Amino acid sequence: MTTPESLYLLLTAERSRQMLKTARVVIVDEIHAVLESRRGAHLALSLERLDHVCGRRLQRVGCRDSEADRGCRTVPLSARGSRTAHR
Repeated sequence: MTTPESLYLLLTAERSRQMLKTARVVIVDEIHAVLESRRGAHLALSLERLDHVCGRRLQRVGCRDSEADRGCRTVPLSARGSRTAHR
């Protein structure tokens, strides 16, 4: 568990990259808080870097919690693609 900023820092250190190589899934909690911001763009780029470190595209799950819609949704967070939520 980390913040977008800490993930960026983890991706800069060789030892941390070795640890992250075994990741298979990335869960982003409170996705609505970062989607439409510079912080969200920074996170999207870090997730692309994480995919590169792992040598494969990781499954990404974005979770949000609001009164209107409770639960998790898969949300593509790609610098190359759209950010459309799927149920």
